[in-house]
Amino acid sequence: MSSSGQAAGVNPENWKIIDGKLYLGWSSESMDEFAANPKTNITKANQAWERLAK
Repeated sequence: MSSSGQAAGVNPENWKIIDGKLYLGWSSESMDEFAANPKTNITKANQAWERLAK
């Protein structure tokens, strides 16, 4: 999920484990940004996935 709420590709070399869950990103920079504020970013990502699933 991109920061704009769109589905996005990932690079399996760019990942973080946060609270025991694996998160994949498309670049190391995007993962660093994601991990800088994980609670907010995880909430936003979950909400975006809910919209995409409809």
